[in-house]
Amino acid sequence: MNLTQLVDFLLKWRDTNPNGTKKALAAAVTAQSDLRLDKALLVGAECVLRINQMQQAGDDSYAVAALHKLCEYDDRPIVVCLLTTRGMRLLLANTSLIEKVSERSYRLANENLTGSVLDTDILAALDGIANLPDNFEKLWTAHQASDRIANIERIVGTTQAMHAVSAAENPGSVKPRTSR
Repeated sequence: MNLTQLVDFLLKWRDTNPNGTKKALAAAVTAQSDLRLDKALLVGAECVLRINQMQQAGDDSYAVAALHKLCEYDDRPIVVCLLTTRGMRLLLANTSLIEKVSERSYRLANENLTGSVLDTDILAALDGIANLPDNFEKLWTAHQASDRIANIERIVGTTQAMHAVSAAENPGSVKPRTSR
């Protein structure tokens, strides 16, 4: 299943299952595609899907996926499907569209891709192109043209800067790094 087919399938599924669950959607997707479970991601030859069921969009208590897993499959479109009480929200979540890593990211470094990405860590737009299903093909093309290493360095830098600000505002709240 390619990116366009996946997005069409997800939108049609939600139209016919407005109160459908993550489990039901995952079963429907795997029955109709080559996507198979790899930890929290459904992975296929042409694209990757992460389904999250949330109480409401923007609920920071739910991690979308581990950064290292998103990086592992950064060579294909990564679609995040957020099922909420208000409906369904789809985002593309490749490294060019990730702003920072929020959860468990204090040890994040270019060589240590630790931590989890929240839905609020995914950019709403890239170079003026909104991160919406109608623009996924354009965003995917832009991602393919981007530099993966530069994307990771940007994510790490933004995350480390966020932690530095937090540490400055709340001295003693962050454990210092220890060398091994």
